[in-house]
Amino acid sequence: MHVIFESDSRLRIELNEEDLRDLGVTVEELDYASPKTRRVLTELLTRIGAEEMLAPGGRRLVEVLPLHEGGCVISFTALAQRAPVTLRQRQAGVWAFPDAEAVMAAAQALAPLSPQNRARLYRFGTGYRLVLPAQSRAQEHLLKEFAAPVEDEDGRMTAEHGRLLTDRLFSVLPTGRPPRGEP
Repeated sequence: MHVIFESDSRLRIELNEEDLRDLGVTVEELDYASPKTRRVLTELLTRIGAEEMLAPGGRRLVEVLPLHEGGCVISFTALAQRAPVTLRQRQAGVWAFPDAEAVMAAAQALAPLSPQNRARLYRFGTGYRLVLPAQSRAQEHLLKEFAAPVEDEDGRMTAEHGRLLTDRLFSVLPTGRPPRGEP
């Protein structure tokens, strides 16, 4: 067995056929999913005093490369912890519609993509503006079919100069079902 500490986070162990026999394993049997392989790796690292390379909770890469002479090289690389992923909330989207028909068509198409139902609809000049507090890419893509995007940070200008018609646009949509009592 030949041990090479390449860096603080990388270790390489070269094993010949005799080393593998002593460990009771063949190169073909080495599979990290196997309990036998895990036992062998733990035993190897314990022998050389590098148990922390397989410490629970640590991320590591274990590579096994067979050698032509019948042995193998096992490389252990400690990987950096993954940084927590923070999803950035998209900013509010403000969209200008030419008429009520375009608003209704867009709203009906958007309803399944908008479970929080916080879309605000304003009358703005001769048209309409829709303010979505945090729009997804799917909503943005769909809205481009019906309206034009407006540069208006968080919809402040629209709220100040427009007339609020509803702050729950998807609640006032017709469902396609007849009212109660009608066939």
